[in-house]
Amino acid sequence: MLSVIAILCGCIISTSPKDNPVVLLPGQAKTFTIRVLPQPAKYVWYVGGNVVPGATGNSFSYMINDGLLPSDFTIEVRATGLLGTDKYTWNVHYVGYNPWSMFRHDAQHTGRSEYLGAQAANEKWTSIMGAVHSSPAIGSDGTVYVGSKDGQVHALDGATGAQKWAFTTNGIVDSSPAIGKDGTVYVGCYDQKVYALDGVTGAQKWAFTTGAMVYSSPAIGSDGTVYVGSYDHKVYALDGATGAEKWAFTTNGYVWSSPAIGKDGTVYVGSYDGKVYALNGATGDQKWAFTTGGQVYSSPAIGSDGTVYVGCADTKVYAVDGATGTQKWTFTTGGSVMSSPAIGVDGTVYVGSFDYKVYALNGATGTQKWTFTTGGYVYSSPAIGSDGTVYVGSCDGKVYALNGANGDQKWAFTTGVLLVDSSPAIGSDGTVYVGSEDGTVYAFGE
Repeated sequence: MLSVIAILCGCIISTSPKDNPVVLLPGQAKTFTIRVLPQPAKYVWYVGGNVVPGATGNSFSYMINDGLLPSDFTIEVRATGLLGTDKYTWNVHYVGYNPWSMFRHDAQHTGRSEYLGAQAANEKWTSIMGAVHSSPAIGSDGTVYVGSKDGQVHALDGATGAQKWAFTTNGIVDSSPAIGKDGTVYVGCYDQKVYALDGVTGAQKWAFTTGAMVYSSPAIGSDGTVYVGSYDHKVYALDGATGAEKWAFTTNGYVWSSPAIGKDGTVYVGSYDGKVYALNGATGDQKWAFTTGGQVYSSPAIGSDGTVYVGCADTKVYAVDGATGTQKWTFTTGGSVMSSPAIGVDGTVYVGSFDYKVYALNGATGTQKWTFTTGGYVYSSPAIGSDGTVYVGSCDGKVYALNGANGDQKWAFTTGVLLVDSSPAIGSDGTVYVGSEDGTVYAFGE
């Protein structure tokens, strides 16, 4: 169906698809169309800012060539008719081959999935291992990767929970895995190392040794660079193929927070020194530092307009201009905010607090939309399904599904211990995966 657009010059009268942003899946071709009156008109199409040779009609079909563009880019058409020239731009999100590539889903840490998550607390399977603080990542074939306090990185069959392989480290693995475009799995460990593992076999590709334990979860840039923090106070940029250090930036405290990557490559990360840093992703040079009122355990999330959202031990959630580091707003909860924010498609910010609550905040103003009270600390970071459902764990031992619009509980599931600080991940078939301190990974779905 075409959506009518009001254009001042009267040149473009309608566009298709009506959805904006547009979601592209692997192997999927999407046709983009505009209608222009009066005819005739000249059309020029652009993908990622580059002119598409030979695309001169009012309709253009596109299938992504993985690796050539980042996960978010634009398709633009410029039309010239009798009344002048105008343009229309679609924002395109490419899902890629991994339904949940890293901690908080994507490099911007939105925590938002393109898939409809579990609609009921139906337990599909469980997998027993050591206590699980790590949050799952999901590969292209549905394999679930997760770390454990048993010192292993586990690869599980997403359909059955059967173990495919386990890689043994020399320490606790609380870090959450990240999956590269080639299927390589990156994860940190308390043995001070960052590991790169073959996603199919679990064989070690390389290991990089930092100066202290690695709790932070890796994030992967569009060029394959792996960014991760360490308790040695540093943020590292590593070559994803070789593990070679590209640069290291030193803060004044432990780096528990996991880096997020802006669309321009800027790396945002928090530190125990009470600051949120913006670093040049290519060089590691500091762009700015924003001072909070406490330690920053939370990992930043980046909105569509570049706003950086992050929680803090000073009980606040901060919104900071990603370009300048200027504070936009703060919201005060009733406890430390170690949970990392998730961002809904409408810009709503969802985050947990040690006051037992999950908050929904207006991303533009910081105004509270709703709160939901659990029975324990909310350390877990929310995940959002395509219908807006918010999934989150609590230290009351439960996993909750909440209506994203009003905070009403849709369902809750009680695990075997009063600690669910792992953060949920959503698979392409809608299965919701989450770990628990009871030593179990749970899968919920049909």
